[in-house]
Formats: sequence, structure tokens, C-alpha cells
Amino acid sequence: MIRSLICTKSKGARFADFPAALKSMRQKRNMTWIDFESPTEAEKKALREKFKFHPLSVDDALNENQRAKIEAYDDYVFIVVRALSKNPEAEGEQLNIFLGKNFLVTFNLRSVPSHDLVFERARLNPNILTRGPDFAVYTILDAIVDEFFPLLQKMDSEVDAIEEDIFKNPSNALLSKLFKLKRRIMLLRRIIWPLRDILNVLARRDFEYVSEKNASYFRDVYDHLIRLTEMTDSVRDLLTASMEGYLSVVSNNLNVIMKKLAAFATILLVPSLIAGIFGMNFLHIPELQSERGFYEALALMFLAVMLLYFYFKRNDWL
Repeated sequence: MIRSLICTKSKGARFADFPAALKSMRQKRNMTWIDFESPTEAEKKALREKFKFHPLSVDDALNENQRAKIEAYDDYVFIVVRALSKNPEAEGEQLNIFLGKNFLVTFNLRSVPSHDLVFERARLNPNILTRGPDFAVYTILDAIVDEFFPLLQKMDSEVDAIEEDIFKNPSNALLSKLFKLKRRIMLLRRIIWPLRDILNVLARRDFEYVSEKNASYFRDVYDHLIRLTEMTDSVRDLLTASMEGYLSVVSNNLNVIMKKLAAFATILLVPSLIAGIFGMNFLHIPELQSERGFYEALALMFLAVMLLYFYFKRNDWL
């Protein structure tokens, strides 16, 4: 699907068909935003043939396994970023941005909710486009970055809850949750960290396509990214500490079980030892011919067992 917005100071933002948007983009009179969302093969071909973009940047846009980056070409800047994906196991959805003096072309192979929201806001609020395509890019990046905060806060709360459960009832299910959260935080970290470099470049105005008045907005998003990286590091450290705590609790519980087994084995060893002594095949064994020998042996076993039981109980082995 291709959707386009043409914005003028007098008429505001309005939807336009693809040919009209191309014409507006080439005449450089208005601010034009052309968006490709879940494009068909014909629309992918249009990206390659209808625009004068460098073939390398077009190939990168069509390849969804690109790393986040920013590259300068003759009359535009090509930006690749990743936004949160609906699939928690995926490493984000790739969004490709072609930023020029008077145009903005965005291309994503699948729907990106935060980007869709910004496009609708631009239609309703022409100020987003009239302030320049760089401001529209700022709005997109700001929406992408803001999506991470509630997710990381939720993960932080989940880790706190797991930490409490670890000391109450450690189980394999808790360990599975910890591994799942750690895998998720590593995916988020791989999305967030490259964004810092991109925002840093835009905030420094390394390219002419970012105006001085809009550079401060990119610096604000960069500050948000600093907070996000600190949050990801904090959650990652908490997860590592929780895993170590889980292993410590499990190891301690195993030691307690081993102590109890050792105590029971020792208690059972004494009656077995006494029975073994009186069961040896010798003719002359003390008390072997006694009428009360059997009961005396039982009494000795019972006394030894009770002494050992209270000894282990007092030393917290039982």
C-alpha cells in the first residue's frame, strides 16, 4: 500500500494519490510525505524506478535484515531504524527513511504501529509537515523511542516479582521466565544502542537536511535514548543477579537435602552396625546366649538412634 500526504501552508495536509505526490515532490513547492507500507511487488518496483534514489539504498530498503544506520547521498539521507515488533521474539521491525529537503519517503515491509500513528497525526496536524521533513523524522523517531519505556518498566516489575518468588518457591518455571526475559532484553538492547549513533548524528546536524531549529528535538530524543540504555543495563543486571540468586537458593536447598539424607543414613547405620555384629558367625559373642540379649540389643539400637536424632536436630540437620 502506498499512501501520500502533501502539505502546504495555505491548505494544510491532504491525502494525494501516488502520481500527484511524485509531481509535488519533484516540483519542490510543498512538503511531501510518501509512505510504503507492506508493499506489493509492483510497489517495490516503483520505489526502484520512480525515484532517483541510489540503487544501494534501495537494495538496503528491500532487504529487511539491515542493521540500523544513517548514510548520506547526493540529495537525501538514508536512515534505517528498528521499531518494536508485535512478535516479542523478533529483533524489531525495520523502517527505512529517505529524508530530503522537501520530501520524506518511508518504506517498511510490514506495519509499524508507532509509524502509522505518526502518519495519521501528520494528516490531522499539518504543523508536523510544515516545520520540515526533518521534524517529521523527529516525530517518527520520538514515537519509536517512547514505545520502549512502558515495556522496560513492565519487565522491571516482572523481574522484581520473580525475585520474590525465587526465595519462596524456586522452580524450573521461574528459571525459564528469567531466560525468556534475558533474551528479550538483549533483543531490545540491540535495537536501542544503534539508535544512539543515529540520533547523535542528527542532533549534531552533520547533514544539511536537519535545520538548526529542529536539531534540539533530536537532542531531546537522544537524551531519552540515554535513559533507555541505562534502563536496559539496569534490567539486565537485575536479571543476572536474579539468576545468580536462583542458583544460590537451589544450591542451598540441595545442601539442606544432602544434610538430611546424611543424617538419616547415619542414624540407620548404627542399628545396622549392631545387628551386623550380633549376626556374625562366631560361637563366642558376648550376650549371644543371654535370654534378654535380643531386647538388650533393641534397647541399645533405640538409645543410639535417639541420641543421634537429638544431636542432628540440635545442629539443624533435621
